[in-house]
Amino acid sequence: MTKLNPINEPEELLSYKISQSYVDFSEFLRRRTGKRKFVAPAHRFLKFFEECDVQWGKIPSYEIIIHTFDDQFVQRNMPVLGWMVKTHQIRDDDMTEQILISQAAIQEMFVAFGDNPPSILQEYLLFLNKRQEQRKSKPSSVRTVFQPIIGLYYHYGLKDNQTPSQAQIDRYLVKNKGHITAIVSFTHYLNTHHQFSLICKRATKRILDKSTYRVVGDKDRKKFERQFIFLAMLEKPLSDKQKIQWINNGIKYFHRFFIDVKALSDVHIRPCEYYEGLMIVQYGDKLFALPKF
Repeated sequence: MTKLNPINEPEELLSYKISQSYVDFSEFLRRRTGKRKFVAPAHRFLKFFEECDVQWGKIPSYEIIIHTFDDQFVQRNMPVLGWMVKTHQIRDDDMTEQILISQAAIQEMFVAFGDNPPSILQEYLLFLNKRQEQRKSKPSSVRTVFQPIIGLYYHYGLKDNQTPSQAQIDRYLVKNKGHITAIVSFTHYLNTHHQFSLICKRATKRILDKSTYRVVGDKDRKKFERQFIFLAMLEKPLSDKQKIQWINNGIKYFHRFFIDVKALSDVHIRPCEYYEGLMIVQYGDKLFALPKF
C-alpha cells in the first residue's frame, strides 16, 4: 500500500482558492486509502494546481484545461480530472465523463512504479485507448484489460521497456486464472508489435469429468436452436431458471457442446471485454461466448 504524504502547507505555495481545492483533492485521495492497492499521493499532482494558480487563480473548465496543456501533462494529471468529475466540477456528456474516470484510475495505478512507469505499458495503454475509440466500446473496457498487466509488471518488478518472460507469464496465470483474457490480449500485442512468440497456457486444477459432456449432433442441435430462440423472444429480465436454460441451450446450439444441466451450477459468467452483446461462460478450463441474457 502506498501511503499518502501529508500536505506540506500548500497555502504557502498556492492562493487561498487553489489551496482549498488542493486540500479537498487530498482528502478525496485519503478517504480511499486502505480500499485500493495503489493510491496516488496528492503531492504528485501539485504541479497541476500550481499551473492553474499561475494562469487563472482557479481550476478552469475541462475545455480550457485540454486546450492549454499538452496531452502528456493532461494524462499525468488525469486523477485530478477524475476527482473533478466525481465532485461535479466537470460536467460533460456521459461518455466523456466515463473516459475521464477510467483514465484517472489507470493513471493512478502507475503510482506503483514511482515517477518512471514502464515505457512498454505506456505504449500499450495508447494502443488500448485507440482501439477503444475505434470500436466505440465502453471506456471501462480499457481498465479491465490493462489492470492485470499492471499487476503482472508490479509482481515481477519489471521496468522501463522490459517484458515478461514465458516462465513469468506461466507462473502468474497459475495464481491469476481470471486474468487470462487480459494476458492473452497483451501477449498478442507483444507478438504482433515486438516480434515475440509468447503464449498463454490456461492453468486449471480441475479436470473435467468426460462423462458430464459429449458433442451435440445435428438433429439435437436444431432442437436446442428452437429452444434458444423461444427464450430470446421472452420478455426480459429472465428468471433464474430461464437463465440456466439460456446457458444450457446456448452452449449446446452455438458450441455443440453437451453439458449436463446439473453441472451448470459450477459455471462462472463475466462480461465479454471485446463485444458488448456477448458474455463469457466458463466451465472448468473451457470458455463459451454466448449472447447476453
